[in-house]
Amino acid sequence: MKESLINSFPNFYDYHIEKLRNPKDAKRYLEIALEDYQQDHDAEGLMLAIMDVEVAQGGFFGFQRLVQEQFGKKTKRKPVVKQAQQPTASA
Repeated sequence: MKESLINSFPNFYDYHIEKLRNPKDAKRYLEIALEDYQQDHDAEGLMLAIMDVEVAQGGFFGFQRLVQEQFGKKTKRKPVVKQAQQPTASA
């Protein structure tokens, strides 16, 4: 059985991404990555973890859905739109 599991994934990355498709596994992976970041301030490691989960969850919107469902936070940010300045009358 062990060999069939090993042969079903061509490499570790594929196996890793497959595991991260499970929302609970992805949540725990992100929690650990954040804990590591808080200790060592390795932003690159944190970003790699976020990107892996994003890929596993099917892109940005899948990642956003995972965060909302697993971390219980709804993002209701309004888009930042700069208002055009009104031309001033020159005398």
